[in-house]
Amino acid sequence: MGLATRGFGILALFAALAALGCGGSGSDDDTGTDTGTGTADSDADGDADGDTDTDGDTDGDTDGDADTDSDTDADGDSDTDTDGDSDSDTDADTDTDTDADSDSDSDTDTEWATISAGSFWMGSPDGNCPSDYPGGTGCTSELGRMDDEDLHYVTLTHAFKLLRTEVTQGEFEALMGWNPSDFTSCGTNCPVEAVSWYDSVAYANALSSSESLTPCYALSDIVCADSTNVGTNALSCMNDTQGGIGSATVALNGVATPYLCTGFRLPTESEWEYAIRAGSQTAFSPSSGNDGSITQTSCDVDPNLTQIAWYCGNASDTTHAVAGKTANAWGLYDMSGNVWEWAWDLYDVYPTGSTTTPLVDPAGAATGSGRVARGGFWGSDALYCRSAYRLSNLPGNRYGHIGLRLARSI
Repeated sequence: MGLATRGFGILALFAALAALGCGGSGSDDDTGTDTGTGTADSDADGDADGDTDTDGDTDGDTDGDADTDSDTDADGDSDTDTDGDSDSDTDADTDTDTDADSDSDSDTDTEWATISAGSFWMGSPDGNCPSDYPGGTGCTSELGRMDDEDLHYVTLTHAFKLLRTEVTQGEFEALMGWNPSDFTSCGTNCPVEAVSWYDSVAYANALSSSESLTPCYALSDIVCADSTNVGTNALSCMNDTQGGIGSATVALNGVATPYLCTGFRLPTESEWEYAIRAGSQTAFSPSSGNDGSITQTSCDVDPNLTQIAWYCGNASDTTHAVAGKTANAWGLYDMSGNVWEWAWDLYDVYPTGSTTTPLVDPAGAATGSGRVARGGFWGSDALYCRSAYRLSNLPGNRYGHIGLRLARSI
């Protein structure tokens, strides 16, 4: 996988820099500086389980398909122009993969999945489901579910691209000039971690700029982890001395919702769950030999989860190279396990939505102190790797189990 080469189209990325680390709520308003230090959680990472362990989180744990994406570029990008326009090819690319990607440009198919707009039930069943939920009111409660996973029906009206893998250490360092990861010995193809939410939105902006796209976010009053105020220059924090971004004022850049951004961005929480489910309603994302059901809530080995995730039952207390487990039906790897993935949304209770009155293009709470992260990590018990599980964490926090995956509206 190329380092920092996740872009679209034919625009070139930055040249690589020199050489190539569970839920509460509070009050954080992204129209001003994120200054929330309070959280309803009692543990170190802002989650709701209250356990402690040695890795800096609080889960109590100690802790992709070998996608045969066979898109072929029939023209090799060197065919002659037969259509009379000003380009020099006939766009005869053929997409022969079987995932949700319908794009004809093989240059991006290996790294991005195209996900169509659609509707789905978000959350998990509690045994007393809405009448229009599959199975009706007599549904079975999902093993390991939490009380902040209320079922609600969501409609996403925008198709989007989502990275097939988590952003790697090599990609982050090539673009930002710094690798903050705790697990550097894992290698450049392992997920970058120990990134704050602010670092993640700064990375998305940097990738947009490298592709000559309008950045999705406006960052100001940026304060590095060492308390240095660098104004709007996020890259000034990206080194071992400054230690990344500890706080900032973050707003959408000239758009009303993240769905309208043209550049790279963090997925919304709804987009993330829609993507991991890939049409499923099971605890885990189904795959070959895995029906998606959950049989364990602890570190005991769950055979279905083991097919798709690195978690405390098999990860040996470390991250692993991306795409090492089976992908889901839409060609996405490591959506469960390996590292948590930051989403755009502020954490709060879910609003309601039914099939007749769905929640359309949600983008999270208006205020709060915690940002959502999803998917579980290398040290998570099985229950935290479920498709519906939600983590709330302060945006300035950084641990060796939180990374990111980017999206882009299309």
